[in-house]
Amino acid sequence: MRALLTLFSTLVVCTLLTLDQPARARALLDGGMNAATDFWFTKEIWISGTKLVDRHEIEALLPQKESVLSWMLHREQLSALLRGHPLVRDARVEGCDEQWWGCFRIQVTERDAFFIAVIGRRGWVIGEDGGVMTPLPGTWPSKNELGVSAALARPVVAKGQKSALSSSETSTSAVNSKNSSHLAGKDLTVVEGLGDEHESPDTLRIRFSQAVRVIQLLDSALNRGVSELRFEPGREILARFADTSWSARFDIGGDEQWEDRLGDQAARLVALIEKYPERLIDATQVDLAFERIAVVRYPEGENHASSPVQLR
Repeated sequence: MRALLTLFSTLVVCTLLTLDQPARARALLDGGMNAATDFWFTKEIWISGTKLVDRHEIEALLPQKESVLSWMLHREQLSALLRGHPLVRDARVEGCDEQWWGCFRIQVTERDAFFIAVIGRRGWVIGEDGGVMTPLPGTWPSKNELGVSAALARPVVAKGQKSALSSSETSTSAVNSKNSSHLAGKDLTVVEGLGDEHESPDTLRIRFSQAVRVIQLLDSALNRGVSELRFEPGREILARFADTSWSARFDIGGDEQWEDRLGDQAARLVALIEKYPERLIDATQVDLAFERIAVVRYPEGENHASSPVQLR
């Protein structure tokens, strides 16, 4: 009863104030509405982990018009929105420890450029998780043989270019000194033969992920960087390394055991390099797509013909 009387008295006072002093009542009402809006919708956002992505791009992906309560209840959905950015590998939206209401911390993990995929006449920077980061400007030179120089492939972050590899618009940062310095120092592997512009995004993503794993396995086994890689029909791959004049051919097949098969062939190549380095002086290619042997090939017209080397 007391609560009802208090509410009734408040309504009466507000009504009399409105009738007697409308300007003051309007000001009080506006102040109350503004305070309520600030309480429900004003957010303090802290972003960390960004080097390539500008904070304004992160904020633009978030539903700023939604209430603080909505953000608190849907943090995972907000994180998923941020992971849609081509340069973001992972993101987490969390509350602030020191302020439970209206404060949010966003931890961003950016994709690290890993290799360049040549699709048709375009080059695309691919991250270490197989995700597409950004297209390279211009068209890629057409070559019939493996011989594209990785020195020509310097990733540049472009703005507003539509990716043929995904259905979304890439909203990457404009070229600036921060982005170019972070990417230009990387010697990225150039990978050909993964498909063309007509392949589905899901198919290309699977192939990109496999290319990442191939490069990682060869780097680890041989302890030398892969400068160029080409996937050929029949699931053979041709690789060139930064410090060799010869290329290496591997057969990875099309089954689930391809990693073991590639590891075995890479081990044979290591054995060849360590035991018979003289065989590689004039070599043009080492063919490891055989069981237990490596076939060393030489230029036509040389005094020595291609020869198999028994390694196991």
